[in-house]
Amino acid sequence: RKTHRALQGRERNAITVYHRNEENKLVGFTRQHDQRQILVVLNFDEQPGCFTSPLNIKARKIFDSSDTGWKGPGAVAPGDIKGHQRISMNPHSAVIFEI
Repeated sequence: RKTHRALQGRERNAITVYHRNEENKLVGFTRQHDQRQILVVLNFDEQPGCFTSPLNIKARKIFDSSDTGWKGPGAVAPGDIKGHQRISMNPHSAVIFEI
């Protein structure tokens, strides 16, 4: 968190929430600072879920809490996304993409 520029901005307009669905407990938002931007997707549900990127972007995954390196069950989110791609999520997981 301390080394990624997009996570260092503290301005109110540095965060844009694109999707909040209380029914399936998914949240997606971007953070930006100094021309750097990330897309964060959180699944708070006990069930797997899918999130469709609201942005027509190319992005690279930089963090997935489901990865076995974090003692998760194994990542299901793609390593790269293009356009308005759907992102599969494990239950209780977080994924961060660098845009």
